[in-house]
Amino acid sequence: MIRLLFTLFQRMGGKSSDRRAMAIKVVVATAVIIFFAASGFLFFEAAEKPDLSWNDAFWWAVVTMTTVGYGDYFPATTGGRYLIGIPTMVFGISVLGYLLSTVASYLIEAPASSSSWVSCAPTRRRPTKRSC
Repeated sequence: MIRLLFTLFQRMGGKSSDRRAMAIKVVVATAVIIFFAASGFLFFEAAEKPDLSWNDAFWWAVVTMTTVGYGDYFPATTGGRYLIGIPTMVFGISVLGYLLSTVASYLIEAPASSSSWVSCAPTRRRPTKRSC
């Protein structure tokens, strides 16, 4: 799975530092991890819990990635716990943390780069004509 992600990222933009390309990569990685977790959860757990649906599997994947862990769905098989559950926790938390930190840094840097925000900021210099 990791090799597939790296190959996909290299085809999507290489080692570009463009923010848009990086955002697309993070969103794709998040979607791939959610799909991996949901399909693996359904694969391993459907034999013991035949009433599971894709909605339940996606719910479990998102809840596990966000560390909420309601406990309404959980892997009961060994394969579900060790092959799906642990990688979902590790990769999900790391990618989601990176995604949230990227959004936070964008929100912090956006007002500083805006010309209207900077020009209307109070300064200690003598006042000039401003359109604030």
